[in-house]
Amino acid sequence: GDEPYERMHYELDTITQMGYVDYFLIVWDFIHYAKSQGIMVGPGRGSGAGSIVAYSLGITMLDPLKYQLIFERFLNPERVSMPDIDVDFCYERRPEVIEYVARKYGADHVCQFITFGTMAAKGVIRDVGRVLGMSYQETDVVAKAIPFELGMTLSKALEISPQLHRMYQEDEAVRRLVTQTKNCIGTSNVFLAMKYNVTPIGTYAHEFVQMYQGIDSIPLAFTNYYAMKDWYNEYDGDNGTALTDTVTTDLFLLDFNRSMVNNYTGVRHDSGDPYAWGEKIIQHYKKYGVDPKTKLLLFSDSLDFDRAQELYDYFKDRTKVSFGIGTFVSNDTCENALNIVIKLQYVNGRPVAKLSDVPGKAMCRDMDYLEYLKRSVEFRLNRGRKEVEKK
Repeated sequence: GDEPYERMHYELDTITQMGYVDYFLIVWDFIHYAKSQGIMVGPGRGSGAGSIVAYSLGITMLDPLKYQLIFERFLNPERVSMPDIDVDFCYERRPEVIEYVARKYGADHVCQFITFGTMAAKGVIRDVGRVLGMSYQETDVVAKAIPFELGMTLSKALEISPQLHRMYQEDEAVRRLVTQTKNCIGTSNVFLAMKYNVTPIGTYAHEFVQMYQGIDSIPLAFTNYYAMKDWYNEYDGDNGTALTDTVTTDLFLLDFNRSMVNNYTGVRHDSGDPYAWGEKIIQHYKKYGVDPKTKLLLFSDSLDFDRAQELYDYFKDRTKVSFGIGTFVSNDTCENALNIVIKLQYVNGRPVAKLSDVPGKAMCRDMDYLEYLKRSVEFRLNRGRKEVEKK
């Protein structure tokens, strides 16, 4: 019938009217590039899958007519803010697409951004309720009694919501839930540790290892080794938790020798598959005859309460387990968060990088240096593998 053609003309008119032609062409361009290079691209996600123009261009691979998807949910003349098209690439080769876009359109026209969130009142009520063993129905009633308002706190909600105030006064379980939750909303781990006299789990930052990349006398592939060695010597064996992924966990383990295995209290995960990482760390401890149950695995990558519980259940009988669920340090003050990640970029006038265990978390302004660091790390890893094979 004529429906596909009518829908196509309608969408094209809307896209043109709203000044969205260039955006569609740019998205088509880098998706076409990715596919031409054999980089896996997702079939389409979000409201953009409702566009037959996107489907025709190969931006999405879902027929919106077949699945009765609505274009207006994506774009319509009454929409104030412009939508975006959600695109998924193979996480290992995603940097290639970003590099292509920067090369073609200019690095000064390309940026990456990330969205941060702190624990808000309604959401944290439900999270803490689960931890306390309360049912979804019980916590949902309490959450729905909290008014919808930007920056809402539980203290404020108790003042302006008669329903919540009544439940708080009459129900011991609700009172416990609200009291516990008050300690979690918009806080940082450092603040909670100070407030409740809990000793924070010590770990050095990525920047500590990155700093060694700016020292001329240290070969790049050995920066992790010298950083750990100096930390070890400085704290005389009372070393806390080592961060594994600044220049990949594989290289970290190559340098994490018997002395360090015995004297660091544990290691911290911050990128990559947490289960595969945990198994790899446990095997490394066993290789040196160390009981993993005496060591700590600290997980801190994109956690929420549910994911932390799953990791705890998986590893709890094999090792000590702890978690870092981060929030803004500025939440302990009256200042608003900047919503940015600050990472070290240069030391002694030289670029430095965080390589990480997944390309998407690598951080460096100088792509040539990042590639050089990758080659240096891979060279040393290959040499390490050959030495193991000889043995």
